[in-house]
Amino acid sequence: MIHQIMNRSEILHFMQPGVKRREAILKMLASEPNNYIVVNRKYCPLLKFDRDLRYLLKKGKLVRSTVSGAGFRNTYTIVKLPL
Repeated sequence: MIHQIMNRSEILHFMQPGVKRREAILKMLASEPNNYIVVNRKYCPLLKFDRDLRYLLKKGKLVRSTVSGAGFRNTYTIVKLPL
């Protein structure tokens, strides 16, 4: 479990932007049961600075939506694979 978290963190925060990172993001989302990435929050990728996530959203390979957290006050913007 910890090894998967490290790989997810490395992909999202430490890989150089480009084709390899975009492919790794799509592969990561396809292999996980909870296939979404929380964005625009503390310690999460910001869409306005992340070129790869913006590119995948523009091409239609990812979809942006919102999810309610614990209680009605917490909503999270997520990106996930289209259904």
